[in-house]
Amino acid sequence: MTLATNRTGPADSAINPIEIELEKGVSLTPIPTPVVAAQAELTKPIPKASPGQIALIYYGIGLVAVLVLVVFISANLESTRSILEPARLSAFISLCLASTICNYFPFKIPPNLYMALSVLLYLTAILVLPPVQAALVPAVASLVWELFVVKRGSAFASRTVGMYVVGAAMARYTYELLGGKPLVGDLNISNLLPVLGAFVVFRFFNELVIGLSQYLLGYGPWAFRHHLLPVTGIYLGFVPGALIVATLQFNSGAVAFTIGCGLVAVTGFILNRATTAREKESEQLTLVRQLNEQLARQNEQQLRLGNRINLTIDSFLGIVRDYAETSHEQEAAVVEITSTIEELSRTASQIAAAADNVAGAAESAMDAADSGQQAVTATIEAMTEVRNKVREIATKITDLNDKSERIGEIVAVINGIAGEIRLLALNATIEASGAGQFGRRFSIVANEVNQLADRSREALQQIKGIINEIQAATLSSRRVTEEGLQRMERSVEMASRSGQANRDIIGVVQKTAQAAAAISLATQQQRSASEQ
Repeated sequence: MTLATNRTGPADSAINPIEIELEKGVSLTPIPTPVVAAQAELTKPIPKASPGQIALIYYGIGLVAVLVLVVFISANLESTRSILEPARLSAFISLCLASTICNYFPFKIPPNLYMALSVLLYLTAILVLPPVQAALVPAVASLVWELFVVKRGSAFASRTVGMYVVGAAMARYTYELLGGKPLVGDLNISNLLPVLGAFVVFRFFNELVIGLSQYLLGYGPWAFRHHLLPVTGIYLGFVPGALIVATLQFNSGAVAFTIGCGLVAVTGFILNRATTAREKESEQLTLVRQLNEQLARQNEQQLRLGNRINLTIDSFLGIVRDYAETSHEQEAAVVEITSTIEELSRTASQIAAAADNVAGAAESAMDAADSGQQAVTATIEAMTEVRNKVREIATKITDLNDKSERIGEIVAVINGIAGEIRLLALNATIEASGAGQFGRRFSIVANEVNQLADRSREALQQIKGIINEIQAATLSSRRVTEEGLQRMERSVEMASRSGQANRDIIGVVQKTAQAAAAISLATQQQRSASEQ
């Protein structure tokens, strides 16, 4: 059985006609094994159908296989029942077990073809068993492979099993149609022709389903042509082995046939181990070759580095000679540099002292600014309190003005009452005069009332004048208070600005002090460096 072909091409598989790398293109379940293949020519195929449609076609292939089995069973029911015979049942079980085991042990055939000896047993089943029984052998092995090893689902299982059922049944039918007989004695041309005919039919149905599957996945109808001839040639090489195992069934009996099937399975296991070991050895050789190449590159790099070091040493020797020639000049320059450094050290000491003085003056200025800030803050608070008092006075003056206006209104009312009293007194005098002697006393009282009303009116005029003076004074005080309040507001605002300016001055003084401290520290470090 071919599990996969060239790893860079679409795979051909006697048990899995659509290979794992192709399935990934249609979001089908991948098989996590190395027996996969992909086609370098078409790395990104465009599927011709959706995954659902592909699955439906796969189920259709399985249904066709069922119909083929039904037709063969109906055509020759006795042949189907013959599986219960001990010899055929033993052969059937031996072929199923051995082919299933072989599917677990694929082996590699250059160039990158992964095969399994289960195909040899499939061909043996075609030569030994009737159509239905011959079809069931690869069906059982491939069903176990699909469901329990690669686990690609029921659609793939239906497709794979259907392909082998149809291929094996039709191959066995072709073998019988061409006159195939039990392989007893030496092989001759009469037996060789049916064997080759059965092989061709088996391969035809195998490649037909493979081509259909790859076409649905977008690889084109002839995407598998690059492996068709190599795989067919390898399968053809299995035919002699199948003839030998089939001859054991007819010439030596069931026990020999079972042993032969077991030997095929063991041979598959040995080939699997051998190819696996060879692959590991090849990988190790590749790794060793890569390490050797890396060592060669490192040696070459070291050689180039050595040449560069030699060139650098030559340049360095020239520099040393130049340095020896200029050492006397350097000595004189060193003396001058020493004198300059001593002068620089003295200058640095003076700068450090000046920086210390600046730092002290800055601290004193900062203290004075803090005191001024406190005084300004106290002044602002006092002016704020005075502003509040002036606002209270302005409020009270406003209330006094309102009350004086109310007094004026009351005086006007009293003045009206006095006028009415005077008018009543005049009327009383007139009535008393008309009464003669009897109204004389009443006339005297009326005169007194009239005089009292006059004095009241005079007093009210004086009160009115005083009230007018009070109102005038109140208005003048109100204006003066408002002006004072405005000036007080401006004074408070100016004092606030003064406080803010004082705070800015404090910030500048602080920065000056910090800068002076930094200058002092830098000059001290410079002096230490100069001394060193």
